[in-house]
Amino acid sequence: MRFAIAGAPRRAAGKTLREKIPALHFLWIGALFTVLGGCRTTHSLRPVAERTPAPASDSAKTARPMVTPRATFNATPVARRRATPARARSASGKGQPFHTKDAIYSVDTSQKVFALTFDDGPDPNYTPQVLALLKRYQVPATFFMVGSMVRAHPATALQVLAAGFPIENHSWSHPRAPKAPLSEVQRTDAILKSTLGIAPTLFRPPYGLLHNGLADAAQKRGEKVIIWSCLGADWDKKNTPAEIAAKVLRHAHPGGIALLHDGGGNRSRTLSALPLIIETLQKRGFRLVTVPQLLQMGAPAATSARTPVPIPAPTFSPDAKSVLSQISNQKIKNQSG
Repeated sequence: MRFAIAGAPRRAAGKTLREKIPALHFLWIGALFTVLGGCRTTHSLRPVAERTPAPASDSAKTARPMVTPRATFNATPVARRRATPARARSASGKGQPFHTKDAIYSVDTSQKVFALTFDDGPDPNYTPQVLALLKRYQVPATFFMVGSMVRAHPATALQVLAAGFPIENHSWSHPRAPKAPLSEVQRTDAILKSTLGIAPTLFRPPYGLLHNGLADAAQKRGEKVIIWSCLGADWDKKNTPAEIAAKVLRHAHPGGIALLHDGGGNRSRTLSALPLIIETLQKRGFRLVTVPQLLQMGAPAATSARTPVPIPAPTFSPDAKSVLSQISNQKIKNQSG
């Protein structure tokens, strides 16, 4: 009886193992399908993890830093934005269709002509001194005036008009992000018409910004948008008169337009730089003209590309040095009288 009892478990165990062998095959097959199914699930979730900011698991959180930098710092979109300016949004939230090809930076011409322009006036202190220098050298310039400054100093604006120089639109309040771009242009046109009897044909956007709605508003009113190709940076207090002159002269080229200022701050450095700018340009054979005259001498160039021109060490001639002292003495005499 002990043998029968002892043998029974062995037979039962052997039979159970044989019966379980096919089941193990099914388990391996099931496990294989599970693994394959898991791979398919992983691949189907991967695009979702890349598209969805919030990952579904800790592994997705670990993988996200590896993907995000490549998408964020892709150089191609940056280059594309620089080459083709995107439609910017104005303060009203509407896209502005203005493009840099619609702005004029200079004129394509073989003639050695060059235009000086002055922004942010009229200023009762500095504008008359600029006019005196221009008269001294018998050269013209174009003045882009701020409408609110014309209203505040109409007599100074009339001095520019009496000198025979073009006066153009530079917005009403010189804003960076205007709430009412069209009003900025219209109000300045209106004050120039009522005060000076002129209708501007040119517009220079404050700060040279082209996508805040101002340039688009001016263009819709039939005014050409003028930028510049030579920047004096005379608003920067770090620049000496010699450095201001050097910045303009280094990039002076036929058909070029220089930006200077007769208002909007202390322009004493501009006054000191102006004789050197004029004298050096004349020595190089340039003829100074107004912007309206310049536009008649060649096709507008919608580019700010410039060819640097070496210039000699800044030196003022005796005549140039005496100009500012004469203006200063005359101003003191007028004030005392």
